[in-house]
Amino acid sequence: MIVPMLKGGLCNQMFIVAAGYALSLRSHDVFAINYNLPHYGMSRLSHVHYKDTIYKRIPQTDCIPQALYKAPHWTYSPIPYLGTMLIDGYFQSEKHFVDYKEAVKNMFSVPREVKDDVNQWLSQIDGHKVSIHIRRGDYKDLKDIHPNIGTEYYIEAMKRIGNASYIICTDDWDSVSKEFNFDKRFHFSPYYRVLLDLIIRICLLLEKWKMDSICYLMEHTEQQSLNFEELNLFHVQS
Repeated sequence: MIVPMLKGGLCNQMFIVAAGYALSLRSHDVFAINYNLPHYGMSRLSHVHYKDTIYKRIPQTDCIPQALYKAPHWTYSPIPYLGTMLIDGYFQSEKHFVDYKEAVKNMFSVPREVKDDVNQWLSQIDGHKVSIHIRRGDYKDLKDIHPNIGTEYYIEAMKRIGNASYIICTDDWDSVSKEFNFDKRFHFSPYYRVLLDLIIRICLLLEKWKMDSICYLMEHTEQQSLNFEELNLFHVQS
């Protein structure tokens, strides 16, 4: 059995789950989450928060393996199979699970009604839609580890994108509302929940509305159209 030591926010956790699950398939073993293990890292929302939503299809266990594999560094290195084992690391490389990507995508689960609700909200917004995630929250207290992206960065990015309907997702509305002069171009996620804000961005991709992430935009001088024809990021319950 392979059991993850989950840490960080939702997307950090999903990388860990994907790597562990792929390792279990590769090794003909079982992957399961022990919700009694403590949540590691800085996020305010532990793995338990997602137990009945995106992790619903993942088996649960009370097992605490004695064997531990700890990732030696941030760059990719294959995870050795140690039998019944704990895995500790962020594993933020697709190489950990690319050979089982379809199985990994089907393991994550989002209720159909949640996706439909988000799509309904998005359908009321006209024009070219651009999702912008502005993280503040815990990052304000961890600037030495996670330098905050300043207001000017976002403003410059939006200038490059041009005319669009901007959908703002953030974990700190109080701070963000004081930083920007929002006008009618801006639409604010009504959910105030990490998972649903993630689904907003996923729905933009799945519906082929162009989603310009700030990281992608700033890496490319010229705007480009992205092809998401084959994109499918997780299983949606029927």
